[in-house]
Amino acid sequence: MGRGFRGEVASSGVIATNKEAVAERAANEGGVIWCVGRASAREKRYFLYQRIVDTRCRYARDADDFRVTLTGRTTLKRGFQKDITDEPYFPEVKKLLSLGLQSLGNRKILADFEAAYQANKTEE
Repeated sequence: MGRGFRGEVASSGVIATNKEAVAERAANEGGVIWCVGRASAREKRYFLYQRIVDTRCRYARDADDFRVTLTGRTTLKRGFQKDITDEPYFPEVKKLLSLGLQSLGNRKILADFEAAYQANKTEE
């Protein structure tokens, strides 16, 4: 979505998008939003930064002109990052990243992300 997920962005629980259908599905079906990105356009390493749940949609153009803002609760520890660049599933994830907010149906990837969550979740 055009910005890295480190620091405040990863801990904010806020994602902006123009993809209303994907955003509404995440909000209405109790979806999990996995934040994946890199520190800058020049970086070659990609990281899983955050897991967001309990999302709600707000419809209005933000400062970057996105139509939908999803706001939810972050569930990974502040500062968490898991390098996924060398994982066998990474080419599939990278392809999805180029498309912005997307649904992820690959159970193997989801299982790996969930394992990272279980080992690094915030106290609830």
